[in-house]
Amino acid sequence: MYKCRDCGEYFEEPKVYYEKHEFWGAPCTEEIIVCPYCEGGDFDEDWLVEEEEEEEEEWLAEENTNQEE
Repeated sequence: MYKCRDCGEYFEEPKVYYEKHEFWGAPCTEEIIVCPYCEGGDFDEDWLVEEEEEEEEEWLAEENTNQEE
């Protein structure tokens, strides 16, 4: 399971599409992998994103406590 950092949605599989380009005169295809909801590219496994969010919340709470002192 994945979680998007842009929109916060959970999903099983990312959306995959292909763009055709030319590289030094030769045709090539680029695989693009994005969130199926917002088509953002900033996503990872859900447990990892949630862990990062928890760490950020703890850091912000600590910063707020330090500013109040």
